[in-house]
Amino acid sequence: MAPSDNSNESTDRLLSYLEQRTGRSLRSRQAIDEYVDTRGVSPSGAAATLRDPSLRITAGVSVLALMFLFYYFMDVGLQISSLHPAVLTPATITFPLDRRQDRSERVQSRAGPVTRA
Repeated sequence: MAPSDNSNESTDRLLSYLEQRTGRSLRSRQAIDEYVDTRGVSPSGAAATLRDPSLRITAGVSVLALMFLFYYFMDVGLQISSLHPAVLTPATITFPLDRRQDRSERVQSRAGPVTRA
């Protein structure tokens, strides 16, 4: 069929095509109203979304879980970025079981020069 033929189709032909697509007879107002009610279309013509309570609860819990994960990862990232960089080097070694007489002496490590990050 050409696109220009769509405007010339008869009402009966369109109704039979709609009945064929829906799989039910739409020959009365009551049948049409039942079909519209099962499709979840409001009288204003807008389609209703998530009428099933279990779908609504599942979607709500999913969104809540995603928001929590987003907050958690953003919070952890913020805490990590706020940490001060620390480079630990063995600069001074003390011996707790040292048997020397003068305990105020400290032994310097023989490590190379300290490098900063």
